[in-house]
Amino acid sequence: MLESKGMKSFTRHLIRKMLWPLIFLTLQQCGMGQTSSVTPDLRERAVQTLRCALAAEQRWVKVHAAEFLLALDYPQGVKEAYAKELEMLGDEPQYRIGIWQVMAQAAQDQFQRAQWQRKIRDAFLDTAGPDRLIAAETLGKLGYKPEENETGAFADAAKSPYPDIA
Repeated sequence: MLESKGMKSFTRHLIRKMLWPLIFLTLQQCGMGQTSSVTPDLRERAVQTLRCALAAEQRWVKVHAAEFLLALDYPQGVKEAYAKELEMLGDEPQYRIGIWQVMAQAAQDQFQRAQWQRKIRDAFLDTAGPDRLIAAETLGKLGYKPEENETGAFADAAKSPYPDIA
């Protein structure tokens, strides 16, 4: 057990110290049309750190590792890992939204992506549900555009006096 905790701590340390700056630098330079100063070795170590996090971490750390692997075009193993997460933890409030988000991002076509987005949207539209806030954030991350018949619910949430949903 100590070995497992030590590995998780080490993985988190690597993510904080090496991976976040690498990802920020890579995304910043991609947006500015600059060439990357990231060496192939550094990129490989960063991707390996993300893969370790995907395999060994739990819940939101695992979600973020999957998001970055997909964003950086390293999808291998992500969908399979999240099919297992869905099977084991797909009924867990709040975390299930993270699972559905990764499944939407890993979808092979727009039809599959739309299916996952609808599940997240339905969780957002459930005003008494435990997933609403996370579903709202996730829909934004996924670039979801409400259907015409949904815009009222989204507008109402934006006007909400509750700061956690507005």
